[in-house]
Amino acid sequence: MTASTSKRWNGSAKTKTRKGGYCTLFLLSFELTIANGCQSWYNKIITRLVFRQKGRKSMEHGNYMIWSYMRCFDHDKEDYGIEEYLQKIGRKPEGFCALVVHPDMVHQHPGMEKEHLFPPHLCGCRKDPRYLSEQTYREFSWTNYQIRGLTQALHKRGMKLFISMMGYYYLDLFHEEWLGQHKELLMETTTRTEELVCLKRLKDGSFYEDFLIAQLKKVMQDYHMDGVHLCDRFSPLSEPLADGDYSTDMVEQFMEHTGIILPQNLMAHLGEDSAEQKTARQQWIWYHQRESWIRFYDWRWTVFYQKLCRAMHEIGCQVSTLGMYVSDPLRSMYSMGTNISHLTKAGVDFFTPNLLPTSVKMNSGRGESKFVAAPMFHRYMAYVTATKGLAPNAKLYQMLGIRDEEEEWDVLHHAPNQLERDLFTAMSYQLITKEGVQRCIERPFVTIGDSIEKQDWDLVNQYMDAIDSMNIKQVISPVLYWSDTANEKMLAAHIKTRRPSAALLQAYLQSFGAYCGGVVRSDDLDVHQGPLFIPDFDLLSEEEQSILLGKKLPLLAIAPSDYDISGLGATLCIKDRFSTYPQQAFLLHVPAPKDMTPLEELLAQDDKTPNLPSEERLDDSKLNVMYDMYFQKVTKGFQQACAMLFRHMDSLSNPFTSDAGLMVHQEDVGTYIVLVYNHQDEHYQRSLVTANRKIDTVTTLSSFPYRPVLFVDQVTSPGETRVVAKRLDSASGNTFQLKIKPAGVSVFRIALK
Repeated sequence: MTASTSKRWNGSAKTKTRKGGYCTLFLLSFELTIANGCQSWYNKIITRLVFRQKGRKSMEHGNYMIWSYMRCFDHDKEDYGIEEYLQKIGRKPEGFCALVVHPDMVHQHPGMEKEHLFPPHLCGCRKDPRYLSEQTYREFSWTNYQIRGLTQALHKRGMKLFISMMGYYYLDLFHEEWLGQHKELLMETTTRTEELVCLKRLKDGSFYEDFLIAQLKKVMQDYHMDGVHLCDRFSPLSEPLADGDYSTDMVEQFMEHTGIILPQNLMAHLGEDSAEQKTARQQWIWYHQRESWIRFYDWRWTVFYQKLCRAMHEIGCQVSTLGMYVSDPLRSMYSMGTNISHLTKAGVDFFTPNLLPTSVKMNSGRGESKFVAAPMFHRYMAYVTATKGLAPNAKLYQMLGIRDEEEEWDVLHHAPNQLERDLFTAMSYQLITKEGVQRCIERPFVTIGDSIEKQDWDLVNQYMDAIDSMNIKQVISPVLYWSDTANEKMLAAHIKTRRPSAALLQAYLQSFGAYCGGVVRSDDLDVHQGPLFIPDFDLLSEEEQSILLGKKLPLLAIAPSDYDISGLGATLCIKDRFSTYPQQAFLLHVPAPKDMTPLEELLAQDDKTPNLPSEERLDDSKLNVMYDMYFQKVTKGFQQACAMLFRHMDSLSNPFTSDAGLMVHQEDVGTYIVLVYNHQDEHYQRSLVTANRKIDTVTTLSSFPYRPVLFVDQVTSPGETRVVAKRLDSASGNTFQLKIKPAGVSVFRIALK
């Protein structure tokens, strides 16, 4: 019996080694899906042929990184099942992050002198191995020689392999774990001890990261791997800084770095890590030195990655990390002490932010946060622009949560409309730079690859072909203005007031149909001519404000109500009337709407949601790092009024208007990409899109609507739009009617005459 059969693990085994086969080239077939209706067959066929040509580039070079358990391959096959898996995917990805989960794959790396068989829970299986089927046990059990052989076989085909691990500790239930012998590295919250804290020191005073780096270098060189991917329960930590880690080790590191000394009564018990002493330290540090504690972790993470990246780059390997949980730059700093701009400068090659709203919401079983009134989809999409604004040089591979058999969730089959909306929206946001526009998200990080069937890959590939066919050259919709100065000031400002973050304010507007099309940083403003959305105007530097006022771009800005805007020349200012820490929104270089009645009606509405209690009653240590954070109330009527001002500003320069939410980009002169949103979760929505001149053609890029759009004549009377005629061709029209899936998006390429 070889090590690749289903025999139980005894620590080592010998198997017959195999050589990888030569790469077999194969052609991919494309379905030409022709929508029902009377639209020209010729136009449809030409459109699909364009997709086919543009899709070839992605087939050759790969537009995915795939996160997968190792069972997506087969260690019993000569080529490790690679060719069969590529046939299922339908294209060649950039590479794979092999989710081994448990850090002992690195901690206890056996070397290559002899062949070792790893148990399934070291190769990604999270279930109790004692109750696994024979087939599952075999699929998850690999040897060190087989892992090396897989890497070599992937390299022959031009693909990479990363080792992806988390900071799990299984309490020595299935084998004697390395962490079980080094419990000084485990998380010390105020109430419990659990997962790995990779920033801590071993008992001998050396840093864990130095041990980790030495082990990783051996793993990379022995397996010929391309890099390491650090994620959940490892980097970042899964507990908020408010709750941990207040162990003697981390507090001593804090004091050494900052020079801050704890009060004498706490210093006297330093070295005791009882729950009582950890809580006492937490109470003093979090309520007296909060910003210093947060910035200490930011520095500590930066040092960790500087050392790791330097070592990996020296041997030709890369470093990837989650870097943040589903969060914007403020939440990442406040809750986790991470700033991916600093980590990018430290050398991290790419990040895999889990901006996958649908799978998180479906799988978490949690409702929306009590103190955050924006739906999860809009929050997570706003995190895309804010994150890219913070770190313009960071490569972001957005997790695309499709299906995971191990965790038992399936977005593609249980919420397909939202999956399509998540992908098209995230991949449509643009960063505006002096060199032109570029996607905020470089490519999807497909999650979890081994659970996805061929027909599912085919559908996702169709989405990506449509996205890759977009040749966006200019953002038409208003864009988020990103200021490093404002972001740097925001941490202290939020600690003092709990004011909403820039990303949260953007999410509030998008939840009422006011979509940003991307982000521009202050240092690239000179190449941007369109309208801007500027949250936190009061935190900008005087120089930034002066440039914005002098450039006279249309802008909608938000600042606390007590900020004096009297000298700015605002054409209109509205204020939240029902918040204890109210915001104000104002227009600059934009004429005020002629009819103020709708705004007044919205501002007069109190949604009755609670204001934050006093600071003394807020306990951050009780919050979950992924979902909750205290923010001051922003009344929904005020949010909707801000969205109305945003859309008013947008309508003055955007060639398209609609009764639904729009995101608009320009390709070539006269050709546009238009995303139209349905915010209803349970109902289809019929909407009208109107251009400011005659429409030539409308091509559907999304999976719906099935039929060609209908061009219409419309009669408008107060409070009503009535469709009186419908045509299949544009003729002389500039308005068409469409239907949008529940919680979905319809995407079009529109050419104007």
